[in-house]
Amino acid sequence: MSNTVQGPKHPCRATVVELAEIKDPVRGTLGIAETPTHVPFAIRRVLTHYDLPLNDRRGNHAHRELEEFIICIKGSIEVELCDAQGMQTFYLETPRKGVYVPPLTWITVTVTALETICVVMTSANYEPDEYIHDAAEFEALLTQSQESGD
Repeated sequence: MSNTVQGPKHPCRATVVELAEIKDPVRGTLGIAETPTHVPFAIRRVLTHYDLPLNDRRGNHAHRELEEFIICIKGSIEVELCDAQGMQTFYLETPRKGVYVPPLTWITVTVTALETICVVMTSANYEPDEYIHDAAEFEALLTQSQESGD
């Protein structure tokens, strides 16, 4: 099976969050993402993606318990998300917004502009067993979660 998932056609649990900023006409703008005001979890790890080829597709996985918060610092990305509640696509092209990605959400990110730079904050350090790379396994976990009422 390919690594694409098919979910319900209504929005997923992920949310776009407007970030705070302080503008100074002389010194520029300071963008702010604080916990828990903007990022709803304690940040344990920060990843920076850069030197990304145009139309590169990243992600194609889900996490069992880990939460993510994604900010596109420069350029633009398309963030496709699917969870037990539905599917949704977000377009990030400003550092003034971020996307919160809850656990058990399949994520695919497509780079849509040259020189794109993204920051991903996570709720846990890297753990290989935390990743779900197989779409069929992910869909089975969603079904199991729905049946148990989680």
